[in-house]
Amino acid sequence: MNTIDISEETEDEYTRRRILEAADTVLARDSRRLRPDDIAKQAGVSKKTIYRLFKSKAGLVDALFLRQLPQLNDPISLSDMEPQEALEALLLRIVRCAFTPVMLAVYRTAIIDSASPAFEHVATDDEPFFKEMLSSLRRYVEYLIDQNIIVPGSSLEYVKILSGMAGGTEHLVALSSNEVPTDEQIEHRVRKSVSIFLRGALNVGWEN
Repeated sequence: MNTIDISEETEDEYTRRRILEAADTVLARDSRRLRPDDIAKQAGVSKKTIYRLFKSKAGLVDALFLRQLPQLNDPISLSDMEPQEALEALLLRIVRCAFTPVMLAVYRTAIIDSASPAFEHVATDDEPFFKEMLSSLRRYVEYLIDQNIIVPGSSLEYVKILSGMAGGTEHLVALSSNEVPTDEQIEHRVRKSVSIFLRGALNVGWEN
């Protein structure tokens, strides 16, 4: 996580950070849905302050989502990895992130409130938030295509296939029942998904 120089924060920036940290704490206890009332109480601020700083519930969801992105975009040294190992490393951190209490709450809230246009960018997999989550994996897939290691195709469709195989069913179960797979189960699913993907996408005749 990035280090924050609190000496340079304005009062509003400090309060925003405190609210987001409070949300982490609240959602770690109960990720069934994001409730501004609970977060306000944990942060020691009024709900009015949350809406002043984040404009809306959707704005708070956006900020919580963006708070997760640094861990998804931290560099991974892939130069010495084979495609299987590199894809596993990139996909694993995406799937792990998707099952954190914060992300489960973000998606539950977006699904429940999906009738509101304010949540469309979170609730569908063609919108910027979903694409941003997969950006590091997509860049590597594009590299594999450019190097003629895997057959040409849409890099976005490829990463959707990978993420869907690795966590799609379990994610739906977690969203509906709060039953989250163990890290061991996630790792096994990721390895299996990458292996199946490469069996179908690897160019014939490609050699390590």
